[in-house]
Amino acid sequence: IAPTSTKSNASAFENTFKDCSSLDTVQFADGVNENSIGMPSTFLGCKKLQTVENLTAFTHLTDLNQTFSGCEQLGKVEFDVTSTHDVEHLYRTFFNCKKIQEIELGSISNKLQDDSHTTDPTKLAFGQTFFGCEALDTVKFGSTPNSNSVSMCGTFYGCAKLTGLTNIDKFTNITNLSQTFCGCAALQNVSFIGSVVNNNSYIGLFETFKGCT
Repeated sequence: IAPTSTKSNASAFENTFKDCSSLDTVQFADGVNENSIGMPSTFLGCKKLQTVENLTAFTHLTDLNQTFSGCEQLGKVEFDVTSTHDVEHLYRTFFNCKKIQEIELGSISNKLQDDSHTTDPTKLAFGQTFFGCEALDTVKFGSTPNSNSVSMCGTFYGCAKLTGLTNIDKFTNITNLSQTFCGCAALQNVSFIGSVVNNNSYIGLFETFKGCT
C-alpha cells in the first residue's frame, strides 16, 4: 500500500486504516513529501500491524494523535527526526504498543504544547502518549529546548522496561507529572532542569514514580 498524499492536508490520513484488524504491513511511497500531513488515528486499532515503511518520507507532520494506538504487534517506528514539524499534541500516539522498544521523536517534540486552559486530554502535549508500552526501553526527544507549557500526565504509565529518556530536560515548563512514570519498574534516573519546579506555582506529582522499584 503506497498512499502518499500530494496535497497539504492537516488530516490527510485520518482514520485511513482504523480497525484494519488483519493488516500487518503498510509501505508508503519512496521519496520526500514536504506537504503538511496529519495522521490522526491512522492505524488506530490495527492489532496485527508490524511494519510501517517509508514513514520518514513525510517531513512536515502536523497531527499524530492516536496514530498507532492499539498497534500491539508494532515493533518499530521511524520518523524524519530532523525536519520542521508542527505537531503540538501526542495524545495516545503509541497507546498499548506492547512490542515497540525504542522511539526517536527528534524534531517532532520541538513544538509540543498544551492548549491554553484545557482539561481535554487530546489537547495536551503528552496525554498518555506511551501508556502501556511494556517493552519500551528508550525514548529520544529533540535537542532543541522547548519552553511551552507541557503536561506529562500518565505519559509513560506502565512502561515497565523503560530505562532511557534522552533530552527530557529540554522541556523547561512541565506543568503536570501525575502518574508520569507510574509502573516504570526498571527506571533508575530521570533528570529535569531545575526550572521545571521553580517556575511553576503548582505542579501535579500524584503517583509520579509509583511502582518504580
